[in-house]
Amino acid sequence: MQEQDLKNPQVDWVALESQALGMTSVEIHATLHDIVQTCNSADDLDYSDGGTRGRYYRDQASVYRMELERRKVEPVTILSNALRAVIEDSEISEWLMKNDPEALDRARQALRKFGG
Repeated sequence: MQEQDLKNPQVDWVALESQALGMTSVEIHATLHDIVQTCNSADDLDYSDGGTRGRYYRDQASVYRMELERRKVEPVTILSNALRAVIEDSEISEWLMKNDPEALDRARQALRKFGG
């Protein structure tokens, strides 16, 4: 890569959006954390040499934030999905029936309460 490219990188929006689609939410959060950490150093370099690296990283962050927003679901939906997964998993249900049947009943009641 030429020095000019390193100093003024360009975001490939299509590739970045495609990459974000293939990542889990946890991976996106971790990537955002890394970008924020890198941004300060990039800004320092930009102030010293007139580059646009900070903007590049902010552009990347915006793509990841938009993807997280697109995926956003209500906490009740997350809770319902988790309860349903516990109840429908035969191994977990069997273990709970043997070891803590009240917990399984509470999970079923909670799922009904939250619209499952």
